[in-house]
Amino acid sequence: AATLDVIAGGRLDLGIGIIVSGMACAFIIWLAVTGYRRERERLRVAVEALTRSEDRFSNLFDLNPDAVFLFELETRQFRDVNAGFTRLTGWSRDDAAGRSAVDLGLWVNQDRRNLLFRMIQETRNVHGFRARFRKRGGEEFWGELSATVIDDSGRQLAIATTRDVTEQVQVEQAIAESRAQLMTLINSTDDLIWLVEPETF
Repeated sequence: AATLDVIAGGRLDLGIGIIVSGMACAFIIWLAVTGYRRERERLRVAVEALTRSEDRFSNLFDLNPDAVFLFELETRQFRDVNAGFTRLTGWSRDDAAGRSAVDLGLWVNQDRRNLLFRMIQETRNVHGFRARFRKRGGEEFWGELSATVIDDSGRQLAIATTRDVTEQVQVEQAIAESRAQLMTLINSTDDLIWLVEPETF
């Protein structure tokens, strides 16, 4: 009888052990599945947020009326250009891809180009840089360029914008010429000339 009690007790302990082990395994599996589901949901939210961010960037890039372009700092080759770039220069996205501004003949003055790249490498941000550029058909224009260096998985890229400021430059030049002519006229006479406030004299 004692032997039977021991056997029955052993079977009971074994049964309880199996049940506890089974429950522990089920709990561990539940934790793993729950963690996986949470991680998958977190990843889904992150991917959606990244997609929305990329879509916003793409829209800003493509819909910007100014010429916007992305180029590699080391090779200076265009990675991407927008429709504004095509309107301004005459070169399409396919034309520009993998080529540099020198390849496309965009720069009129290479010294200005060299200065720009020195400034970009030294400061990583350039704003309001003016230079003369050449369109695909040969027509020249004044452009005002801004650029910022960004890191893309260890590769240095620059995103830049350029707008046509030819009319503004021409107006500024005309004003400067008028002032120079006025000063020449004033300095060439022996008459007394002075400037007064019209209301108070």
